Amino acid sequence: MPPIQHRIDCHDDNLWIENLYAVNRNIIQALADKCVVLSAPDILFSKWVTSINNCQVVVTMYDDIFDDRWFDDLKVTSKKYNIKFTIITNIHYAGYNDIPEYKIQFYKELYGVFYNPAIKQTKINHNKLYTCLMQRTEFSRLSLFSNLSKNNLIDDGNVSLLGFQINNTKKSATEVVKDINSEYHLFDKIVSNYTFPFRNFVDSKNCFEIEEQSKYIIVSETYNTCEEVTPNWIAFTEKTFRSLQIPNISILLNKNGAMDVLCEMGFKIHPINKILDYMMSFNSQTNFVIGILKNDIFDEVGHAESLHNQNLLMKWYNTLQSDDFYTTISSNLHT
Repeated sequence: MPPIQHRIDCHDDNLWIENLYAVNRNIIQALADKCVVLSAPDILFSKWVTSINNCQVVVTMYDDIFDDRWFDDLKVTSKKYNIKFTIITNIHYAGYNDIPEYKIQFYKELYGVFYNPAIKQTKINHNKLYTCLMQRTEFSRLSLFSNLSKNNLIDDGNVSLLGFQINNTKKSATEVVKDINSEYHLFDKIVSNYTFPFRNFVDSKNCFEIEEQSKYIIVSETYNTCEEVTPNWIAFTEKTFRSLQIPNISILLNKNGAMDVLCEMGFKIHPINKILDYMMSFNSQTNFVIGILKNDIFDEVGHAESLHNQNLLMKWYNTLQSDDFYTTISSNLHT
């Protein structure tokens, strides 16, 4: 069964995925003369090719996070085969110190692939209170959807919950939702009252054309509550950077410290995200979001912040077109 997606999600994905493919090709070309081995992040260290030894290995890691076991296996492989690993990534790692086996090279410029010049910085009359687009379906997102339903907010927004899971592509959307509900039966009413994949709006050509119809955009980031990854990783996907380019209020549900990282990189965010950043559980974040939507006390925003964010991403996008960027990458490998 193919992944369940909005048609518009497929279109938006094509934009930044094509940009990312181009970046990855440029990295490969820059490393061609460095006598290094390039590896995909999904490599199985238990099946390591023994002829690859006494060398440098570069792993490119974009958006997806790997757990501590992956890094433990990497370190074992490094020691066994005398390999120096360099991880080139757009995932922020807090508290990283030099490690003999590997070096993490975080480049914020890689977020430039999410620059979208089609998003216009013009005032739009909103016909919906909020937008919340959720494709990959896990407990936390089903809980958010349930809370929106309990508070009679579904019809006030452009909402989707598509029932897709990367590791369960053979299951239907309804089966995915039922499986999540089966352990605690907290969402029995959702299972009985809604048909999945769920969406309550008509597809448009681009995701941002749906999101810009609303005053608020709720972004439930992919790794916000993932228990299988080290807490030091903070990941941002296209959902965050698309919303930050749209002239409305982005509500960003991510791990603690994520908003500080965005601000350190130069992005401008709505002050409510600073409050969310200090909430220690997804339930607290969800309850706060429900309160924002029910009370709607915040004024509409202009385009100054979104224009700033779009220009920042455009700057990084332009950097990605420069040979100097890739020269920098090739000169900063682990030795």
